[in-house]
Amino acid sequence: MLPLKTPQSFEKMVKHLSTKESFSIETRGSRRVINLAGQRIASYRPGTPSKDLHTKEARRLMGQVRASVTRYIKKKNFVVPAIKKEYPVVFTNRLFWESIPDNTEFYIIDAKHAYWRIAFLQGYINEKLYLKYADNKEFKTVRNISLAILNSTIKKEYYSYGDKICEVVCDTGLYHQVYDNIRYFSYNLCGEIRNKLDDSCFAYRTDGVFILKPGLARAKKMFEDAGLFYKIDKCAKIDAKNYADNNGELKKFT
Repeated sequence: MLPLKTPQSFEKMVKHLSTKESFSIETRGSRRVINLAGQRIASYRPGTPSKDLHTKEARRLMGQVRASVTRYIKKKNFVVPAIKKEYPVVFTNRLFWESIPDNTEFYIIDAKHAYWRIAFLQGYINEKLYLKYADNKEFKTVRNISLAILNSTIKKEYYSYGDKICEVVCDTGLYHQVYDNIRYFSYNLCGEIRNKLDDSCFAYRTDGVFILKPGLARAKKMFEDAGLFYKIDKCAKIDAKNYADNNGELKKFT
């Protein structure tokens, strides 16, 4: 299959096929693929995706995740229980941060492979698939993308001599619900920690919380009770805009 680098080259290929009796264009999220006589002949995706996505193993992983989620959906008789979003994706109590003295020590607790772990805990992927890639750093990006593309729109356009004759849009709402559930599980846990440890938790980001020492033990327990693994980074406030992590690297508090 020919990878096309620009939208202009993609449209040029489509125009070239206008002499053919039939061809189709399949769209999955931002990726578009031209099919001719049952073969995928060319594709285009905006941006510069990682080379890791083009390996056979990467494609296999993305296919396995979707197949696993499909099995889950069928097992649930096409009814995916929804997790309600109770809290936003991020929270920052900037006034509290500015009020604590410089050099104050605090901790960042980050869930390890959070979305992948949540997908397993919710039954969307099986244990064998989960364990195979959970601690594989090489496939961290592919692992996350394999879940994110569940949120993609899928459609297929059919052409005859360059004229579009019909369009089929797949109903992917249940896959979208699965991905939303994964994200909301993470947001809700961090939001709940902040809510219950208001005097100690002054910020969170998607799957990690900023905690003062008095709330550390309880925050760890809440991660454990949720079934998530985590890592802890001991940090120190430098000034109103910056903090230093355990390696002494300066980072922005935003």
